[in-house]
Amino acid sequence: MKRIVKAPDNPARLVILISGGGSNLQAVLDACVLGLLPAEVVAVFSNVPDAYGLERARQAGVPAVSFPKPKGIDRREYDAMLVAEVEKCRPDWILLLGWMRVLSSTFLSRFPGRIFFIIFGYAFGKLQSFSQIHIHFPVSGNNFFSHIFYYFLLLDFRF
Repeated sequence: MKRIVKAPDNPARLVILISGGGSNLQAVLDACVLGLLPAEVVAVFSNVPDAYGLERARQAGVPAVSFPKPKGIDRREYDAMLVAEVEKCRPDWILLLGWMRVLSSTFLSRFPGRIFFIIFGYAFGKLQSFSQIHIHFPVSGNNFFSHIFYYFLLLDFRF
C-alpha cells in the first residue's frame, strides 16, 4: 500500500493482542501504512496459535508471536509471562483487538492508561442502519476501567 500522508518522525509504537482472524488488526495495519494513524505496529501476539491474524501480521512484515497459555499455570502467571514479552517491544500503546482472554491486574497494572480495548459488535435486525461509538475513559481508582480506555463500536445494518 502506498503511504498517502507523511508519517510523524516518532510514530507511536503499538503492540496488538488478538485471538482470531485479525480483521481489526488489518484495519490498523492499513491505517498505519496509509499514514492515517501516526503509529507503527511493532508486534502482534495471539493466545490462539493458528489465529489468522498472525498471518496478517507476517504478511505486513510485523513480528507475529503465538503465545498460548500453557497448561498448569494460572492466569496471573500467564499474564506475568505476557508482560515480560510485551515489555521487550517497548510499546507506547497496547490494543486489544478481539483478545478473548481476561487480563488480570498483573498485566493491567503494568500498562496503566496505555491499553485500548476495542470491541466491534455487529447486530442485524429491523432497526434503522446506524453506527455508534461508545467511549469510556478511565476514572480514578484502582479498577479495570482505570487501566483501560474502553471503546465499543456497534454497527447495525439494515438489509
